[in-house]
Amino acid sequence: MVKTREQSLSDLAHRIELLIAKREEINQEISTLNKSDVAESGCWIVRYRAKGKGGAYWYYKW
Repeated sequence: MVKTREQSLSDLAHRIELLIAKREEINQEISTLNKSDVAESGCWIVRYRAKGKGGAYWYYKW
């Protein structure tokens, strides 16, 4: 099935709306975390790739 230009634009508009909603959700989660006592200001998480007997895996360090 070939989409018409109007259908393509409608699909694009719908995907943009979903992205905007997801962005707002993520920003709200970030705001909630920033207000909590999860970690001191200025802390971050570093990701390392480690190799073990079972293969490679990701290791996270606070």
